[in-house]
Amino acid sequence: MKKTEIIVPVIVALISFAGTISVAFIEKLNSGSSNQKNSPSPEKNLPERNLPEKNIQSQNLSFFCGSYQTPEGGNVPATIIRSSSKPDVPMFFWKDTSWGPEWTPQTRCQEVSRRLQIYYNNGIIDYIFSGRLNNYPTLCVSKEIKDSPCNDRNLLITLKSGENADDVLQEIIAFRHSGGLTVKRNGGSYVSVLKYWQKAPTINSSSSESRF
Repeated sequence: MKKTEIIVPVIVALISFAGTISVAFIEKLNSGSSNQKNSPSPEKNLPERNLPEKNIQSQNLSFFCGSYQTPEGGNVPATIIRSSSKPDVPMFFWKDTSWGPEWTPQTRCQEVSRRLQIYYNNGIIDYIFSGRLNNYPTLCVSKEIKDSPCNDRNLLITLKSGENADDVLQEIIAFRHSGGLTVKRNGGSYVSVLKYWQKAPTINSSSSESRF
């Protein structure tokens, strides 16, 4: 047998083997690329109910417990709304020390500010409304104006027994500085947090009146 007759089949076999490897390699690359395209990003894994909506969430607000200097020169804890489009807006001033050592003004400020931020992040804080929970008057949050009950999932502030939550909401949030933003429904009061932020005085011009 001639050498040429031996070499030709070997070359054909090698070419066939190389082609098989190339096809397998390309298929693997395509498979990896396809898996990467189909793999969801962390953002897409977020529950749809946690995604921001085009209302108060579109303003990119944050809530925190800061310090406010009173006209008398003292400092009190304050729940403050912050954004990049206007100066800080105070929401609550915390002065009441009668709740005992466990719930100091600073502690209440931090807790309520924390709740506000959580509710805002989850898109359920378009309104603050008056209600009751465990036989105490309360202020709670709601996505819309409806007959919403207060519960552990939307509680914002617990008031003292005997206080009128409607009066507190009117006095503290319902704009003693600019009226007309409170909605009444079946005896309860609802206040738009977005309108409050838009119309309430900034921290440089606010009075520190508060029953908290």
